[in-house]
Amino acid sequence: MEGPHNLQTWTGFDAIPDKGQPETVVWPEHWEGEMGAIFAMTTSVFFTDKGFNLDAARWYRETMQWRTYGNTPYFDLWLRSVSTYFSLSGVASRAELTEGYVTPDYPQAGDRTPIKIIDNDALDLAAQLRAQALAQAVPGFGKPQTNGSYRSPIYQEGTAVNNPLFAVGDRVETLMQVGTGHTREYPVYRGRTGVVVASYGIVEAQFTGVEPNHIRVFQPYYQPGYPDIASRASPVDGGHRQEFFVPVYSIRFEARDLWGDGYAEEGVAVYVDMFEPYLKRAAG
Repeated sequence: MEGPHNLQTWTGFDAIPDKGQPETVVWPEHWEGEMGAIFAMTTSVFFTDKGFNLDAARWYRETMQWRTYGNTPYFDLWLRSVSTYFSLSGVASRAELTEGYVTPDYPQAGDRTPIKIIDNDALDLAAQLRAQALAQAVPGFGKPQTNGSYRSPIYQEGTAVNNPLFAVGDRVETLMQVGTGHTREYPVYRGRTGVVVASYGIVEAQFTGVEPNHIRVFQPYYQPGYPDIASRASPVDGGHRQEFFVPVYSIRFEARDLWGDGYAEEGVAVYVDMFEPYLKRAAG
């Protein structure tokens, strides 16, 4: 999805101002540390089986109105993302999020002023954009089935098919796409031609801990599944999350192919890790 969160290669911005934050201060405000912990737990433990994960959280950030996004502190962005999920899933009511709410049994609850976390317009916009995206195609999978799930002739849900379509040295062309869903194919790299310089493939790793014999398929550098699908997990109806594991490659793009002759520095190249569904074999 396009927006201020994808500013790669945009020009004309001024220098990033120095916040004057001492290096010894991890959280300038105490609530930021609390929000970091809440976000980590909601996306990795408590709600992963109910449609909330890191990719979905990123998508909910992307649904924010542009001006709001640009004027919102970092951890406030994650607070709004979690709040959007809570609204869509029914974990919290709109009134609790937009009007403020303090649990009656909270210590000194009577002394705490309810804080409005998010507004109705923001929640309406998120729901609208999500509905649009769920009717659009996903690279490598096309449009969803009538039941909302996705299917592919190449990739099988929850199964690693370690048969990469491309090899090192192949010339590939990236997919051109414009949609309202979440994708890790950034706009500047779409519709471009590059060369595969590394094929990460898919490997298996054994996890220890609660289930010492549990084996999970994952990709090096990208442990979760394909983000374009994982982000679309339903926050309702049991929150079924489809997980597809697809090969990942490192693609070399010549700077002149991204910015044009006369604008790019000579001899410069950009290396980008890309999921296989974003690629097709280049003509010629």
